[in-house]
Amino acid sequence: MVMSVSGPFHSALEHTLSGLTKVDTTASPKRLGSMSLEDEETPCTNASSNQHSFILQPWSPCATRKLLTTEANFQKSSGIGILTVAEDKVVWTDVANDTFIHNLLAKTKPGTASPYSLIIFSISLEHNEGATYWRRANISQSSLKALVTQLAINDAAVLDFFGRPDYWSAFGRSKDIAGKVDAGYEFFCQHPRWLQKERHDNSKHRAPCSIYLHHDRAQQTSYYVVSAAKDDSCSSEICSRLGHDKEAAESARNPFLIHALVSGLAFEQSKDYVDDVRKRLMDPIVEINDYSKNSFYTEFRKQSGMEGRQQLEDITKQLHLVSQTCDTGIANADMSLRLCEDMLDAYDRFVGPCGGSLASWRQTRDSMAWVLKTWSSQKNWLVNYKVRKDTAMNFVSSNLL
Repeated sequence: MVMSVSGPFHSALEHTLSGLTKVDTTASPKRLGSMSLEDEETPCTNASSNQHSFILQPWSPCATRKLLTTEANFQKSSGIGILTVAEDKVVWTDVANDTFIHNLLAKTKPGTASPYSLIIFSISLEHNEGATYWRRANISQSSLKALVTQLAINDAAVLDFFGRPDYWSAFGRSKDIAGKVDAGYEFFCQHPRWLQKERHDNSKHRAPCSIYLHHDRAQQTSYYVVSAAKDDSCSSEICSRLGHDKEAAESARNPFLIHALVSGLAFEQSKDYVDDVRKRLMDPIVEINDYSKNSFYTEFRKQSGMEGRQQLEDITKQLHLVSQTCDTGIANADMSLRLCEDMLDAYDRFVGPCGGSLASWRQTRDSMAWVLKTWSSQKNWLVNYKVRKDTAMNFVSSNLL
């Protein structure tokens, strides 16, 4: 079926100190202080002289406008993945072009009925030296501007879509939609890069996985933007685990389902990370134990000489790398703990601890609570490995003196 492409999406976004965003579906050419991302002449000041919300974090309209006008950040034509859930039907479109994106947005304008309970826009990032954050998204400028404007996406989230490392805090807030107060909300976060186990290199390492949720209560539709590295399995795992049956469609009505699902995926990535730390730690510890056992024999000391010293120096280098990996893992676990706490708080605030009568709804919150507890255990293991590394390093140092 051929759908017509709608015209440009204009919406006046008013940031207020209350933390609410009003989405006005009526456009006016005489708007003052418009935050429309398609208005190149919009000043970086608020239209109201007695409000100064533009200087407050996390809003950064100037940075967002610069990012959206940098061609190196985009592909000329879109090729993103889109998942939609309507009633009992789950559909995954592997390559959605600009026409598809604009038509989908036209069917789900604020203030109108939506046939979907869940829409996921999956953006892939690949390395590009000329891009703002060294990452180019597989979406066009026009399509992203239309998406950002229609959903009134927070500036901080837009920057994260392009691979900006931003682990400081998850963020959620109520939103006014189509003139209705508290008609929706947004919650977005960025997961630590558990797949990165070596020295940082923008040209080699994956971009962080950023997840954005906009929920429209009137439409009963949850809009997600998932941005991750091109070779990240995040989007494919979401499709695989969500499935295409009736139960998946029922679960998709819970606005926080994808947040919970991706948090679980991040935890599984962390298990591989911790396993890598353990293996890299145990190898030098075995060498140290063998050295310690043999060093009691005088004949071994005579034969070892400089060879034994070189062995200890090599072990020191291995332990140093393990120490750095442990430190990064501990920081990642700390951030993941905070992220899950904020996610649960947002769920209870916007959905309610008992929101939804279906078992699948309760399982979503239970899953987030479980992941929160497991992050604490994961951090404990990394701290323990760091202590064992310190013990091994002390032994090596004493034998090198």
